[in-house]
Amino acid sequence: MSKELYGQEYYSGGCGGMPYHQGGHWHEFFDNVAREIVRECNPRTVLDAGCAFGYLVSGLRGLGVDAYGVDISEYAISQADPSIAKYVRIGSATDLPDEHYDIITFIEVAEHLTPDDGRQAIGRICANTDVVLFSSTPDDRDEPTHVNVQPLAYWWRLFRENGFALNVSRSARFVNQHAVWYGRI
Repeated sequence: MSKELYGQEYYSGGCGGMPYHQGGHWHEFFDNVAREIVRECNPRTVLDAGCAFGYLVSGLRGLGVDAYGVDISEYAISQADPSIAKYVRIGSATDLPDEHYDIITFIEVAEHLTPDDGRQAIGRICANTDVVLFSSTPDDRDEPTHVNVQPLAYWWRLFRENGFALNVSRSARFVNQHAVWYGRI
């Protein structure tokens, strides 16, 4: 994935047709995701892999969670609210450091990675947590940066290869209709 693709132009017009900016739809959306994660799991630590502007990190930290974010886009990280700037950093899910988190979120990021990078990212994520909140569009091939759009079963197999199974007792529909929870087997 080329980090140059994810600059100001991408965030102004991409992201499902809704521009990213402080406040607005995406901020409210991720505040709701944060509330649901806390309600469902009450984690102490969370890493948002592919955090963009850090909205989920901000929402979680506001609820008392020790949350961090990583994103490949220098532009996105530069747009994080100053109150969370020290909790988000430039980096890739393919090379996460060996740090354990109660939950790692990987929301609408995998489809932006090549198949090899997607496999590597899932491996790194699974090595650093026992619970993953995951979402990747199974059908949006119109977005030019979606280079790895796969059916849900494809991701299930990758997680299974890394010792994780779908957790059907938890719903992740607060993210979208294809979001799921995975847990270590």
